[in-house]
Amino acid sequence: MIITINLRGTIGENTFAGIKSQLDASLRNKNVKGVILDINSGGGSASASELIYEAVSHLNENKPVFSVVTGTAASGAYMIACATRKIYSIHTGLIGSVGVISMSPDVSELLDKIGVKVNVLSKGREKASMNPFQKSTEEDLLRQNVILSEIYDFFMTIVKERRHLSDEQASEVGNSGIYAAKEAEKLSLIDQVDSYGKIIESIKNELGEKSDPVVMKRKIPFLLRFAMKFLGQ
Repeated sequence: MIITINLRGTIGENTFAGIKSQLDASLRNKNVKGVILDINSGGGSASASELIYEAVSHLNENKPVFSVVTGTAASGAYMIACATRKIYSIHTGLIGSVGVISMSPDVSELLDKIGVKVNVLSKGREKASMNPFQKSTEEDLLRQNVILSEIYDFFMTIVKERRHLSDEQASEVGNSGIYAAKEAEKLSLIDQVDSYGKIIESIKNELGEKSDPVVMKRKIPFLLRFAMKFLGQ
C-alpha cells in the first residue's frame, strides 16, 4: 500500500501537528510500502517547515517518501520536499523560492499625521526592536539581517546537500527565484517532470505496488467535528 499525504496552504504549527501524526501512522503501519507527499504550498513558518522536514526525513530513513508537486513547492514547502527520496512535478508546477523573508510594518509617520502617540515601555535593549510604532534603527535592521542570514544559510545547506548541487548551481538557485517545472528540473531542484498519472505509475513501479495510492485523511478532533456539524460546515 502507498499512502498519499497532502501538504496544502500556508505552513504553520497546525500543519506540523497534522502532518506529523500522518507520518507517524505511516511508519507504524507495516502494510505501507511508501509515502507520497502531494505538495501545493508557498511555504510559511520557517520553524514549522524545519520540524516537518525532520519528520519526513525520519520516515524516509525507514520507508521511501516521494514528493509530487501538484501546484507550488516554494520556500519552506520546497525545504520539506528536499527531505524526500525524489521530487516529481507536473508540467505546470512552480518550484523554488529558496530564501527567507521578514516583514515589519512602520506606521510611525502615519501616526504623526493623524496625531496619535503610542507610548512603548520595554525592558532590555532590543526588546522593542522592529516595533511598528517607531522607526527601526540601523542597529535593529542589522540585527534582523543577521537572524535572516542564519536561517537562509541553514536552508541553503539543506538544498545544496540533498540535491547534490555544485557551488555554481547553489548560487543560481539561492537567489530566491521561483521556477517553472522544466527549468527547475534543469537546475536539479527536482528529479522529473511528467503528467500526474505517469508520475504515480513510476512510483508504483519503483515500490512494486499495483494498487493506486490511498489518500490519508487528517483526523479532526471530536469537538471540532461537532462544532463544524453544528455550524453546518
